[in-house]
Amino acid sequence: MEMSECDMSAYVYERTLKLEERTRMLNFMSKRFRKISSLGFGKKNLMEKEVQSVFEQARAHLQEDISTPIDAYSRKTSILPSHENIRHMTTAVTLNSMMKEKSGNANLIILNLPCVPETSTGQANYMSFLEEITMGLKRMLLVRGTGSEVITVYN
Repeated sequence: MEMSECDMSAYVYERTLKLEERTRMLNFMSKRFRKISSLGFGKKNLMEKEVQSVFEQARAHLQEDISTPIDAYSRKTSILPSHENIRHMTTAVTLNSMMKEKSGNANLIILNLPCVPETSTGQANYMSFLEEITMGLKRMLLVRGTGSEVITVYN
């Protein structure tokens, strides 16, 4: 699929918005889970009610996005993704298109990765960027190394 620069920018922006919404949802659920787990095992009914309320809020949030696309669009435009995330997503999309162009017919693509961030938000973003980089490619070997490794293939 070929995209112009304007389409690519809109695509990258939309993917970055989805990434940040997913990160916010994960953070929200994580905070609620920590709150619930801090209540202890003696208050099982209260914990079950808290878990149910989290699921209901998540379901309502998803229903909101599906039922009112105009409101969802205006809400998305009010959320501004960070410049750094847009830059990383642009790099991921560009790398993906280059790998498809240059190595689309390869049996295996080996990709040397940077280290995983230490924060949970950074880790969630890292996984989203990896998802974007590997989208539509058959087989990939993701390697975390120093960059000085040499791979030699003998025929």
